[in-house]
Amino acid sequence: GLRIFDFMSTLNSLAGTIGLRGDLHHAGMQVRLADEVSQHEETTQYILPDGAREEENDKVVGAWWVCCSAEVNGRRYWLMHMTPQNHPTGIPVYSIRRYARFGAFFETDLLENVPFQCRFRVLVSPTELTRERCVQLYGDFQRETQ
Repeated sequence: GLRIFDFMSTLNSLAGTIGLRGDLHHAGMQVRLADEVSQHEETTQYILPDGAREEENDKVVGAWWVCCSAEVNGRRYWLMHMTPQNHPTGIPVYSIRRYARFGAFFETDLLENVPFQCRFRVLVSPTELTRERCVQLYGDFQRETQ
């Protein structure tokens, strides 16, 4: 019953160095559920890995993955956003909003004619994902990306 979406991007500058910048809520690789979630955002929950912590402004540090549980059309779904540990910029900063917009933020410089490759996985489940199950799913993803 799991749906897995793997994202792979290759960015390449053809005109000098380009700085990829932004803010943690709008840059990087973000996911946003249906707008209706904003009408009942108090029902949205997040699972973070052990050792990760939520800071001011919905910033999460120390996480390679985040799992969101939200209701859409009267049904609860679990979505897990994963960044592999071989990501070229290292561990990302995650952003989590209660209206179910969340994702990994990172900054880097694109160098002319030097491809920048990154990969992410978003997993969707109609059944509950516990922290233990998230750890297992992330472990599977990590083994695939090594």
